[in-house]
Amino acid sequence: MARVIPDRESREYVARVVADVAPDQADQIVALLQPSIRFSGLLTPGYGPALQLGGGAALPPDIAWPEHDGRMMHLVAVIDLAQVAEVDPTGLVPKTGMLHFFYDAVACKWGYDPQDRDSWSVVLVPEPRPGGEHERQYRAVYPGDEQSPHPTAVLFEERHGAPYVQWTIPDGEEPDLSDIEWPVGKIGARFIVDLANRDWDLMLREHQMLGWPNVIQNPMRLDCQLAANGVNTGSAGYESVRAAELHDGLYDWVLLLQLDSWGEYEGGGRWGPDGMLYFWIRRNDLLTARFDQVWVILRTWS
Repeated sequence: MARVIPDRESREYVARVVADVAPDQADQIVALLQPSIRFSGLLTPGYGPALQLGGGAALPPDIAWPEHDGRMMHLVAVIDLAQVAEVDPTGLVPKTGMLHFFYDAVACKWGYDPQDRDSWSVVLVPEPRPGGEHERQYRAVYPGDEQSPHPTAVLFEERHGAPYVQWTIPDGEEPDLSDIEWPVGKIGARFIVDLANRDWDLMLREHQMLGWPNVIQNPMRLDCQLAANGVNTGSAGYESVRAAELHDGLYDWVLLLQLDSWGEYEGGGRWGPDGMLYFWIRRNDLLTARFDQVWVILRTWS
């Protein structure tokens, strides 16, 4: 079944909106447009969910459920890569398999400290052979769960289908746009994106693979580059000699998954007040499916 890209999500449409809003800067901005994969709230007939949030994981016997600090991590998302591959114009993601995203939602590490590395895990599970489907497993209950930001052992499950391409614009604070003179101060790319997608029926959920992220607070590729290389990104970390040496490597990082808050009142993933989890990976690591190299940043509005 062919996937159809709505006109309002196409590169041409977004380019027209950019030209209307910021005509003097349009050439620079349009040159930086990147395709992302978004997910419809409706399941596609004949397909399973392309994106599963929360719930259980169908892991084979040779793949253990990831743990952190002696407890199972929360399953936050599962992506059917075969469905994503039908629309992915980048060719970056693997063509088959179920990509599982785990995060310790009790510890809720921010990703600024190199020591945070063990509090998340991304696991690629091969598609089972017909008739060889694995039984779903669920996270156990642990003492102290009830005092965490996520008091339920298993996060509320939501299912999304029909992946499609949406062209994205870098945030106005991204280094890639640092030399642009905005028409009214720094209006920021989010304003343009909202205009470009003002008719989109799922703007309340910002789940996304690839492309430019919806940035909360500040761009984060430099945070990934520094923390993943052993530099704590406290205020002193940014100014260190090591940070200067690592700086150019920030352009290697690709957004693997932006995961919005969901099911806030039904035990879903709630990342602070309307916050997001961002799973990042270097381009070469994505091409070679080295998901053990993923770095996570948690951002909230306060």
